[in-house]
Amino acid sequence: MTITARVHNRSIALPPEVEVAEGQNVVVILPERPMAEAVEMARFDVWLAASVGLAGGRFTTTERMRETRGEE
Repeated sequence: MTITARVHNRSIALPPEVEVAEGQNVVVILPERPMAEAVEMARFDVWLAASVGLAGGRFTTTERMRETRGEE
């Protein structure tokens, strides 16, 4: 089973529909980096892919200007 739980005061709060017996062991796998940082890295990857395209001359002049101005 996979669930999404919320951390509150350094404790994991399970959703109300999840029942776990008292004393039962569970495995928690935490992401290596905070989610906000992971999202930021994903945005950087998109920007980098576009920048590589610009360097390779694969974009139109309008697309190049949009990238230069930082527009989406």
